Amino acid sequence: LQIDLSSDVGLLEMIKSNPVIDRSLSPDGHWSFQYRPKFVIKNKMELLQNIARVKNGILEDDIKKCYPGIEFDIMSLIIGGDIIASKNKEKQCLVLYPRGDRFFSKLSGTVTATPGQQCIVT
Repeated sequence: LQIDLSSDVGLLEMIKSNPVIDRSLSPDGHWSFQYRPKFVIKNKMELLQNIARVKNGILEDDIKKCYPGIEFDIMSLIIGGDIIASKNKEKQCLVLYPRGDRFFSKLSGTVTATPGQQCIVT
C-alpha cells in the first residue's frame, strides 16, 4: 500500500510490537509489514490435515482468511461428516474438530435428522 508511518511513531511502534505481524527492514531503511496467520492452509486437503492435527479444535475465525472458498470447504466437510463443528458461545464462532473413528448405533424406527439441529428424532 506504500503508506508512510514515519509521521505517526505511536502507530508504528504498535504495529512493530504486534505478534501477528511480521516485519522486515529493507536495505534502504523502510519497514515492510505482513500479517502472519495462525495457520497456513492452501486447500481443502490441508484444511482437513490441520483439523486432524489439532485435537482440541480450531476456531473458524482463525482460518477463514487462509484461502478463497475455505468457508465452502468447511461446510462441505461438516455436511460430509469428515469433521465435527460446535459453536463457541463466548466467541460466537464455530470450533472445528477432527471426526475421529466412526461408529454406528442402531436406532429403532424411523430417524429424522435436521441439519443445524442438535437433536435426532426417532
